[in-house]
Amino acid sequence: MDQARTFTPRTAGGWLGVEPREYKRDGDFEGVTRHTIVTGATMQVRHFDVAPGGYSSLERHQHEHYVIISHGSGTAVVGREAHQVHEGDVIYVPAGTAHQFICAAGAAAPLGFYCVVSAERDRPRLLDEQELRALDGTPAGAVARRRLPA
Repeated sequence: MDQARTFTPRTAGGWLGVEPREYKRDGDFEGVTRHTIVTGATMQVRHFDVAPGGYSSLERHQHEHYVIISHGSGTAVVGREAHQVHEGDVIYVPAGTAHQFICAAGAAAPLGFYCVVSAERDRPRLLDEQELRALDGTPAGAVARRRLPA
């Protein structure tokens, strides 16, 4: 875990003393980078950038989290819903709810967002075939299914 800092200034390339990391090693995602900005005693603040045409994995886990769009625009899949998101929007992802963040291929800039979560949390789980089929015919399924293998 990263040591808690009381102040982490923003720089042109991210945050002072915070190296960008790969989003994940395995899974269905593309064009995502992650910065773990600070980890405190109970909470963690991370920032993700999703490149034009990129997307995070469609996953669920048992912890809730809060997402604040920092720049760009895109689509947030939360449960069976899909929302167009823009700078300043706030998304609440309840525990156990499938979610994914997508930046359109034709976007002029990446979709960036802060994610605030518990410092101690379970690992994400990709949706299985039955869960993916349950999204058929929903706004979420119309967006997410095009980006995941059937």
